[in-house]
Amino acid sequence: MAKNTARKVTLAKQAVIGFLGLLGLGFVGLSFYYGTNLNNMGPAIAGEDYTLLDKPLKSQKRDGEEVIEYFSYRCIHCKNFEPFLEDWLANIPKGITFERQHVVFSSSDELFARAHLALKSDPRYLDLHRILFSAIHDRQQRFNNLEDLITYLEEYDIDATEFRRSFNSPSLSRKLNTNRSRQAQSQLTATPSLLVLGKYVVSMSNGQQRALDIASELIERERSSSTKS
Repeated sequence: MAKNTARKVTLAKQAVIGFLGLLGLGFVGLSFYYGTNLNNMGPAIAGEDYTLLDKPLKSQKRDGEEVIEYFSYRCIHCKNFEPFLEDWLANIPKGITFERQHVVFSSSDELFARAHLALKSDPRYLDLHRILFSAIHDRQQRFNNLEDLITYLEEYDIDATEFRRSFNSPSLSRKLNTNRSRQAQSQLTATPSLLVLGKYVVSMSNGQQRALDIASELIERERSSSTKS
């Protein structure tokens, strides 16, 4: 009797150990799966990787092929997206134009949206673009108005008079209103997001690199469809 009891206990322990071992292997497998982005491989899926707009937006470019990144200077994910984006832009599909647009979800966003449009007229735009990201997220700078921005950017030899003129110009206001209208039509809910060819909105829900891969795939898919038709 004692031997049978001991044997049952041993078998039970072995079963428990075996079960825990299987759990451990499963955990390692899942970690590898997600850690290596295997979960993000495969073709783009509507509703998971992108949203197809019911009413496509007319391109602002003559060739009709453009990708727009909607971002916010106050969004840390947008700052972290920059290196991925720069790598992608170095090999952007031929014939595609790219533009960054600062979102305006609230009145407090308008300061930065105007600042971004004003910076785009500066030859050092990309450097100043990165400087603003760094100021907010690395140096914890708080900008409450135009003069706060100018005071900070003057450290980087920005022309304060020209920047102020551009910031307040009627042409910039018209551009901002156009961007705001197109942003609303794009039905954006988060930043960063990509508007691809005026009809596909790609979020970062499945990863930032995945979003760029999806953008490339959608461009190629659209071009292949046009060629066949």
